[in-house]
Amino acid sequence: NFLSFTATQTNAILITIGAGSKIVLTRLTVALSNTLVVNLTIQIGFGVAVTAVVGGEGGVLRIPDMAPNTVVHVGNVAGIIGVGADNEELRISTGAFAAGEINITVGYYTIES
Repeated sequence: NFLSFTATQTNAILITIGAGSKIVLTRLTVALSNTLVVNLTIQIGFGVAVTAVVGGEGGVLRIPDMAPNTVVHVGNVAGIIGVGADNEELRISTGAFAAGEINITVGYYTIES
């Protein structure tokens, strides 16, 4: 699953799921374009309404001060990075930016709760 954002994201849904199911996250890639003019903080986690915080339940990845033209890979599809609770979507929140692009690639499957 590939997603691209060109503006600040707050609790934006990366992967949606319904009641009775869970997301099993197996791979995550975050890439910032070289046209960004600021470093960004990226927060990704499971949540029903808000992005979970790393260190708390449902938090998956936090990259503070990620520089433009940088790529971060987590997982290789063979293992499990995280499992959301029933009906928890995978969400992203970012620092403020007005130019450039964030590209996210997500590997996952779903299971019944």
